[in-house]
Amino acid sequence: MLLRVVCVLLFLGWTAEQNGDPLLYNGLWRSPLQVFAPLFDSLPLVRQPAWTLLLVGLVPFCYLQPGAIRRRAWPMDAAIGASLATLAFGVAWGVARGGSAYRAYYQLNAFLLALLVALLLLATVRTSADLRLVGRTVLAAALVRATLALYFFFAFVRGHEPYPPHMTSHHDSPLFAAGVLIAVAWALVRPRWQTWLAVAVALVPLLLAMKVNNRRIVWFEVALGLLLLYLLLPQGRLRRTANRWLLVIVPVLALYAAIGWGRPGALFTPLRAFDSTTGKTRDSSTLGRNEENLNLILTYIQHPIMGSGWGHPFTSVSSYYAYFGGGFDEMYRFTPHNSLAALAAFSGLVGLVGILGVVPVAAFLGARACRRADAPLQRAGAMAAVAILPVFGAHAYGDIGFQSVTNGLLLGAAIAVAGRVSVSTGAWPGRQALGSRRWPSRPPEAPWGAEARNEV
Repeated sequence: MLLRVVCVLLFLGWTAEQNGDPLLYNGLWRSPLQVFAPLFDSLPLVRQPAWTLLLVGLVPFCYLQPGAIRRRAWPMDAAIGASLATLAFGVAWGVARGGSAYRAYYQLNAFLLALLVALLLLATVRTSADLRLVGRTVLAAALVRATLALYFFFAFVRGHEPYPPHMTSHHDSPLFAAGVLIAVAWALVRPRWQTWLAVAVALVPLLLAMKVNNRRIVWFEVALGLLLLYLLLPQGRLRRTANRWLLVIVPVLALYAAIGWGRPGALFTPLRAFDSTTGKTRDSSTLGRNEENLNLILTYIQHPIMGSGWGHPFTSVSSYYAYFGGGFDEMYRFTPHNSLAALAAFSGLVGLVGILGVVPVAAFLGARACRRADAPLQRAGAMAAVAILPVFGAHAYGDIGFQSVTNGLLLGAAIAVAGRVSVSTGAWPGRQALGSRRWPSRPPEAPWGAEARNEV
């Protein structure tokens, strides 16, 4: 029951709409999901939305249930603890140097939510059925947002040019990418025509939404994730089947690239996204990002070990292309597009290692679980979790992803799945927590893979 509550809150975090959001649907429309907007309004006194308070309130319930702190991968728990400690140190360092505590909260809120979600799921995901529920929650949220993006496009936008810069928001890119990767991961471990047919049905709205949402970074996120899915395939029948398909797919993709590179048209949208990274495209957006990166590098050079501290803006020696004016100009020096470079600038080498240590630890545990998994659901969960990590990284690198709640919630889910599956598969020995004898005895749970091996 607790996991279901967590998944409902995650689904709302990915799909519900906030009052007064000028970016969502470009401020031109609101879907029926706006009914949940009050959950995300800041409450008086506490200055936090009810949705966040509900997540925090679940912590004691999740960790007081029997078995919540047993059979855990200690490297994952240690990495989360180190990340929280490093964040606290960075905020204290920044405020002590005259930084703004409010700005620091704005910079770190989404990543703190990621760690909170990871802790909740690590305590509540126990069986293959739980793992399936988490995957379905992510996929359902991606499909809902994709459907809304398509509806908005065809009902309100199509036929009226110029098109707005996006249909839903910038932050849906990692959600769409995660939905694609989860569906493909399941199809790879269950290579049946029924599975591929169901996956194809799910991919159609996701790919169309990626196209109409017009965010070029999403194609990079999907490409990175698909590459990792292939590399994580174990040696054997699955790898041989994938290699045979690649013999067909690679020539088709090469022909597609040869024909469509540099051409206009909806069909060649992914190619234009990749073409924009070659350096030939010199639009204002690219020039502004380059200018931001140079400013962030200068900030890091000034404070290489501990950074300038959270709550500080980056040092701006040039703002010709990256000046946006108005209120956005006030905030962009605290939350630049390249969140990874900003992380280095604000927290230095200490922050890069301490805060982001959860990502390589999750990748390590998830990759080990992929090799040890003997049930399709376990392997698909581990593969999807590892593949979502570069999605988080790419969005943090290119589109303020470190401050994106959508991106952070995906990272939290990936961290938890990697940690839990690594123990359930035996890829990492689960530890018995100190004081575990205090927990009341209960019937043993079914093995993780038991129901997964028999599922259709």
